[in-house]
Amino acid sequence: MRDERDRTRQENAQLIEDELSKMKMEVAQASSELQMKFTSKSLITSEQKVLEDAKELAQLRAEKSVMTSQLEVLKRESVQMEDHMRIILEKHNKQMSIQQLQNMQTFRAYRQVHEDFKVELENRWRNLLDEAIQDAVFLSARNTELKERNAQLSYDLGKIKDDKSLKRGAQAIGM
Repeated sequence: MRDERDRTRQENAQLIEDELSKMKMEVAQASSELQMKFTSKSLITSEQKVLEDAKELAQLRAEKSVMTSQLEVLKRESVQMEDHMRIILEKHNKQMSIQQLQNMQTFRAYRQVHEDFKVELENRWRNLLDEAIQDAVFLSARNTELKERNAQLSYDLGKIKDDKSLKRGAQAIGM
């Protein structure tokens, strides 16, 4: 697009330059013709004024042609620039939409990974808590079991000691 605009700008500049050259030649020719008409006659001041006005009128007409060409060139450039700006804006909007969709897709994927990780972590903690509760129940039952066994062993030991004491007492009396 930029190359096309540059090429158009160069073509338009050349066109305006050609129009200016053409205008200068037309003004010079018109001035020469007017000068020749009035030089053959003896001019008085008012006729000189008319001659100058006629020259100025010829120059203004030629300038009008150049200005019209310049205006047309600028209008074409303006239309071309508007078209290019519209195309650029459409491309930009399309790219922004694509970028937004990619960002949303990335965010959704991140959110899904985060949710999966959260569920996995929660399950891991629940399993760990279940195992800890099972261990606590097992250890509590085992502790009760061991206390009962310890009590039984203490009772048995006390009985053995009592039996031994009775035997020593009986031996001491029987001796």
